Amino acid sequence: MAEVADITLTVMVGGWGHRFLPVHGTNCHNHYNVIHDFLIRTDADRASIPGMLSSWELSEDGHTWTATVRDDGYFHDGSQVTGNDLLFTWLQAWGPGAQEVATSSSAANMASNVELIDLIGPQQVSITHANIDSSFEGFISDASGACQGIIRPAGDMATIHDAEAMVDYDQNPIGAGIMAMTRQVEDEVMSFERFDQYYAEDRRVPFKFLDLRKIPEESTRAAALRAGDADIAPVSLATKDQVEAGGGQVIVGPEASYLRIMFIGCGWDYYPNLPCNDKRVRQALGYAIDKDALRDDLFGGPEIFEAKGWAHVTPSSIGYSPALDPFPYDPDKARELMAEAGYPNGEGFGKLIVNTWSSRAVPFLPESAQLAANYWKDELGLDTEVRVGDETALKKATKARDPLAGQILWRDNEARRDGRSAARSSYGTAPKDGSKGGNWSHTPEIVNQVQEALSVFDPAQIDEVWHDVFVRLREEHYEMAMGYVHVQWGVGPRIESWEPLPLAFYPSAYHTIVLADQ
Repeated sequence: MAEVADITLTVMVGGWGHRFLPVHGTNCHNHYNVIHDFLIRTDADRASIPGMLSSWELSEDGHTWTATVRDDGYFHDGSQVTGNDLLFTWLQAWGPGAQEVATSSSAANMASNVELIDLIGPQQVSITHANIDSSFEGFISDASGACQGIIRPAGDMATIHDAEAMVDYDQNPIGAGIMAMTRQVEDEVMSFERFDQYYAEDRRVPFKFLDLRKIPEESTRAAALRAGDADIAPVSLATKDQVEAGGGQVIVGPEASYLRIMFIGCGWDYYPNLPCNDKRVRQALGYAIDKDALRDDLFGGPEIFEAKGWAHVTPSSIGYSPALDPFPYDPDKARELMAEAGYPNGEGFGKLIVNTWSSRAVPFLPESAQLAANYWKDELGLDTEVRVGDETALKKATKARDPLAGQILWRDNEARRDGRSAARSSYGTAPKDGSKGGNWSHTPEIVNQVQEALSVFDPAQIDEVWHDVFVRLREEHYEMAMGYVHVQWGVGPRIESWEPLPLAFYPSAYHTIVLADQ
């Protein structure tokens, strides 16, 4: 066995969103990727490999997945991972009552499609979907962009959605990942110790301890790297020289996050008078922004920002082609479309409010929203206002629709190789019982096209089928294409080399770290 350095590696991140509440929250990879094991892992090319599952199979009718838990998996308390643990985890996330308590819209959407979760053997659990869902494999992997694929120890089934039980777990989480938690100080630090019983020896970390610190300010992170008080932290070109002055280096994580620009409530019968119900308006706003200026003048060039792809579909994603790249800068066409829609020079449009937040993953997020608002004002004559708010509050308001209907959410989001689950969640679910949740457009043609694509499992067809779906969604423009960001990792002098995973906005592949003194 390789020598394990008796050191504490210090990693600083901008935040960690939800902590360990076992209802599959969002923005959780920074810490979930350390304490939890994912059911399906991915390799350096983001291809699926066994994680806590030794195998997963699909029934002939495409509705039921059977997952087999590996025999050599252990939780940090020493107990063996069993099918009962997976049953509890999935019932808590997607079983009866889960949709009402889910803190993640993708988890709530998945719950709406689950008909049955059943323990069929000591190490086997089956899950049956009402609608065929080929995205499920990617959804429960570490490459999904969400945290749906973790496994936690089973508790009392009677307390599966009990608020006190959830808080208790949040305070004392037990996982089955590469490191076990030893302490946590809210909004300050999470400390971990290497888990020597982790089943995959080639993914065990080469150091004994890890401190994950929440440091929102980039200048503070850069100063800590220079002083030797941190080993890994997200930085930008503005602080690159400072990191290198301390003997460190900057390592690029490609295609980490993308700008997700969402028209809230548009295309819904509930809000018939919104200007953005007209596709010409949505498209005009896309044509009115100079993406090259966004890339070069704000982000600093293509080594930080690339104006390619549509929403979560970046060049490494299933279904990508240049046909999905953002609309070109064409202010004349933008003005023409706005006039056709009945809003020449912005007349009668009303105020366009753009909501955003200070991102932990994407530098200059509020500034990019303001740049777009300036283009819409200058090119289209719109009265615009950018509001910088709280990320969690804005996500809740977006889910509720009403508070932000007719407005824009200018946010960051996780890039991913397999965006099928995102398309299912956003566009492939018809509303039930007057619900306003689920997707951005319940146009039957779009819902049907997405659902038909979800029934395709042939690897030779998947790319083409989903390319057609994404081209249609780009044309509809309920989400505006803008581009994606490469994450810049500042790495201190104690680390000789590190190979973070592509399409990962969070610190990843800790096992690839080579320490300078080894």
